[in-house]
Amino acid sequence: MGVVLEEADETQLWLELIIELKLLPIKRVEPLLGEATELVAIFVASRKSASSNLRSTI
Repeated sequence: MGVVLEEADETQLWLELIIELKLLPIKRVEPLLGEATELVAIFVASRKSASSNLRSTI
């Protein structure tokens, strides 16, 4: 799960840089950035949930 989260976070960073440096039109990148942000949030929540479940079974 940690690797997946890192990759999604890095993707989010690159998309933000693409927007900041105006390498592509914002209309093309913004939807991708939104999805990357959602994925990071999902992975963070999943990681917290899995960690909590693991602690409750010990």
